[in-house]
Amino acid sequence: MRTILRTATASLHERLHRNRIFHGLLRGRLTLPGYRTLLLCLHGFHAPMEARLAAAMGVCGELALSMNGRRRAHLLVEDLRDLGTVEAIIADAPACEGLPDIRTPAQLLDSLYVVDGSRLGGDVQAAAATVRDTFSAIEDWLGRLQMPDHAPVSTSV
Repeated sequence: MRTILRTATASLHERLHRNRIFHGLLRGRLTLPGYRTLLLCLHGFHAPMEARLAAAMGVCGELALSMNGRRRAHLLVEDLRDLGTVEAIIADAPACEGLPDIRTPAQLLDSLYVVDGSRLGGDVQAAAATVRDTFSAIEDWLGRLQMPDHAPVSTSV
């Protein structure tokens, strides 16, 4: 099922990743103003989407889902404040329009797939960046070592 969903949404992911808001992030060249813009845009999506999901969970109670652990809008606001973004800019930032209607359990699960998947995708991106940075550090370290080509190998345990 995961492979089917990934294949079916691959072109959507590609389009999203080509969006100018994500360029600096995906290329590892994100400036502080670019990061603030990214956080404001993400907040403009997550705040109204979280409200819509919470309302749908009330209507689709048979699924016994909750927003616990899913909410990110408040974390984005905290990050923006920590970066010195004034409250008026946060409050006046545009909110995403055209969010889907969520009236059925299937629509709720579809929407959660996207929202939860974006969080997991972010975790994967962060892990990939850490792996890339770690390999770069190892490569740099090994490049600076002055070792003979055939260093003796110890056989003692």
